Parts: sequence; structure tokens; C-alpha cells
Amino acid sequence: HEATLRAYLEAGLLTAFAISRLLTTWRPDVLLLFNGRQATPRVAFELARAAGIRVVTHERGWRNETLYLAENADCLSVTPLRSAWTAWRDAALTEEEFGATAQWLHDRAHGRGLNWRAFTAPPGAPAALRRELGLREAAPLVAVFTSSEDEYISCPDYASPFGTQERWLEATLAWAATRPDVDVVVRVHPNTGGRVANGANAGQLAWLQALAERAPRTVRFVWPDDTTSSYSLIEVAGLSLSYVSTVALEHACRGGIALTAAASTLSGHGFTEDVRDVADYAAQLDALLAEDDPARRAARRRLAWRFAYFAVFRYMLPFALVRQPTPHTAALDYTTLDALRPGCDAGVDAAVAILLDGRAVCPGPDATTVRDTTHEAVLHASVTAVADHAMELERVA
Repeated sequence: HEATLRAYLEAGLLTAFAISRLLTTWRPDVLLLFNGRQATPRVAFELARAAGIRVVTHERGWRNETLYLAENADCLSVTPLRSAWTAWRDAALTEEEFGATAQWLHDRAHGRGLNWRAFTAPPGAPAALRRELGLREAAPLVAVFTSSEDEYISCPDYASPFGTQERWLEATLAWAATRPDVDVVVRVHPNTGGRVANGANAGQLAWLQALAERAPRTVRFVWPDDTTSSYSLIEVAGLSLSYVSTVALEHACRGGIALTAAASTLSGHGFTEDVRDVADYAAQLDALLAEDDPARRAARRRLAWRFAYFAVFRYMLPFALVRQPTPHTAALDYTTLDALRPGCDAGVDAAVAILLDGRAVCPGPDATTVRDTTHEAVLHASVTAVADHAMELERVA
């Protein structure tokens, strides 16, 4: 451990000396960095910001072959999306935008167009899910989704009132013990360990297994290598509980009530319910489970669709000149530098405008953008009804 720590310190110091000289000698206007959170890039990020130099960080986008860019923030910061969303929150969606969002939701559920490999199987029939897990037909179902914390556990933007994910799970199971009328399914994130995990969090997995052994009889656990689909759970569950996961957005888009237990890019926007006070957690769960307000659910769902379109299609930058056959490989999709000339590719033009001209990563709406309208509400009800019907036909098939 000491040798590893010394190696990190040495590498950090070498980077700090080199980057400091570069910034002092060249005094660049902008620094482009990969993600800005890991080791060498993080040192460069901090030095540039301390020197007042604009930094743009890049990461893979929320869908395949797109870029996520953030100005003066690392890739985990919730600030860039939150700031841009403020301007777009009241922008009504068009029919084409609704269609693109519906396709994105469908593709995610079936493992297509992802920015990473699929962690779960496509959804199956609700009856099969209940048989597989031994769920009661008449009992309400609460789906609990743990999170893989390896990237963001040290990031203060993702703080939770519970302090840790383990304390949240303990509190959730304590509540479940008081509600024997409710079935609870804990979906352990597949990246915690198992065949598809990118490594393994052996300590957390062992803790979860010990938790399962003392869980109430109404609580089932779905483990990383189990074949149960996370999407089957969110289609059947009226209430989902998650720590930091896109499942909160996807469940809200499907009309469910999504409660988040930690801050993230998805919390605090109105389409999720968020834990504010640990002391009120059990009462909050009881109230949400008993909620009977179709108008409130419809408002949440409509806002969730707006956010999904904003985040996936407005904020993420398409970059078609680089294909991504797999999450770990890339291939140039052009043969001459003429393809990079102004006007030849919208993605390149946008990247250049952001880096060299100081354009915002996600400019706000213009004067032609339609604001909140009754027409959109009717259109949303129609589109979501069609999407729900299509999913039901798929499950039956």
C-alpha cells in the first residue's frame, strides 16, 4: 500500500510540475481534458482553474457515439446539466421529439444504442416476473435499485441524507418490516460483481448477502448474475427506490413514482421524489405508496420526458465521424481531412464553436421555442399511451 501511494504522489507531482510550466509558458485560452476526475487529468484541471484558464472536459455521452462536454467542471459534476436544464424546463416537446424519446426508452430497455454494455436483459411478462420471484398478485410492489459507487462515492455532488448507501438500505428494510402487505425486490446493481461487472466490489457484495439473510420474508434480492430484468421490475412496480441511477428517470418516464435517496443529475427536478429527511423516510414511503393523484403522476411523467429529451438529444453532442462498434473500441468514419472542414459535419462544427469560440455547451431556447402548452399535454398523453400499448404487446409476444 505504501509503495502504491508513493507512486501516486510521485506521478501527481511530476504532472503538477509539467502542467504548471506548460500553463505558465503557453498561457492557453482553453484546456481540453478527458473527464477531469482521474489522477493526471484531475491535477491538470485543478491547476488550470486556479490559473483562471477555461477548461472543457469530455466523456462518452448518454447514448452511443455522442460526447458529453462540461465547461469548468469534471465529468461527475451535476452543475452543467442542472444549469442548462433550467433554461429548457418549460420548453414543450414536438411530436418528433416525443418519438425520439420513446425510441430511446425502448432501445435502453432492450440494450441498444447504449454508451456501455447492457447490464440487464430486456423486460418480460409481468406474470412471469411474479412467478419467478414469488410475488403476491394483490400486493403492491416496491423495486429497490442499488448503485455501483466506484466512480462517484468520493464526489460531494452525490451526497445522501443517509450518508451511505448501506444506511439507506438498512432504513428501507426496516420500513419493509413494518409493511408486511408490500412486496419489496432489491435489485443489486450488476456492476457490483458477476459476469458483466467491470471489476467487483467484493466487500459491498458480501455486505448485501449478509443483509439478505436477515431481511424480512417479504423482501427478495435479485443478484448481479440473475436473469430477472430490471425493466420488468420498473414496469410492474408502482414505486421505485434508487440511490444514483438512470432507472429513476426511466421509471418516471413510464409513469411510476421514482424516489431517489442521493443527489444526482436526475434529482431535484420535479419528476422524482427525493429523500430530504431521514427521520421522515418511512412516512414518505407510506405516503407515496398510498398516493392516488393521476394529475400529479401525469405531471411528473411529462416533465420526465422533457428532461430525457433535453439530456439525451439537446445536451449530448452527436459525433458521427467516430464510430463506436463496442464500448471499448472506436473507428474513424472519414478518410480525408476535408470531412473536418466547416459545414461538413454538425458535430465537429459544434465542438469547434464550444472550444474555440466560447459557445455554451447547450445553448438555451430561442424565440421560436414553444413554451408549456395544453397541446403538448394532449400529445404527451397520446404518445405515452401508444408507447405503453407497444410495450404490453411486446410482453405478450
